[in-house]
Amino acid sequence: MLLERRLLQSVEHKRASFEWLLGASQWDLAITVFGETHPAGHYLWPQGALAYSVQDDARFEPIRRVYAEVDRALGSIRAVLPKDTTLIVLSGDGVTANHCGWYLVPDVLERLGYSAPPAPQGGERQAAKETVAWACERHVAPGGATLDRRQSALVAA
Repeated sequence: MLLERRLLQSVEHKRASFEWLLGASQWDLAITVFGETHPAGHYLWPQGALAYSVQDDARFEPIRRVYAEVDRALGSIRAVLPKDTTLIVLSGDGVTANHCGWYLVPDVLERLGYSAPPAPQGGERQAAKETVAWACERHVAPGGATLDRRQSALVAA
């Protein structure tokens, strides 16, 4: 799977880069982030699985491989740190399949008139300027009223 492969490569590149940076200078504080577990949890989560179960073991292998690679990277980083270094590892609260539908929000806002349509492609500067001007003219205020900048007035809904 392409996404899994890219996440695994990303972990390895971060590990190698961070170890190189650690060895290149003296550090009082060094921070790195392995965020690959987050998209792995959303997009590698098995279709229809509500939670992990032994019966689904093979279906969860892609996620497990990403977590295992992050674990290996942390172990490798720990091995190159001076012995008196404090290593702190933080982890998010975990994720599952992403079904929130956030990608629908731009179209809904546009259809309701609260967002300008995307600017045309191909460098049409004037169309882009008009789109920005339109978006700046109309703003939604509490209670559904509209702030019209051309009139500098609050128009009731």
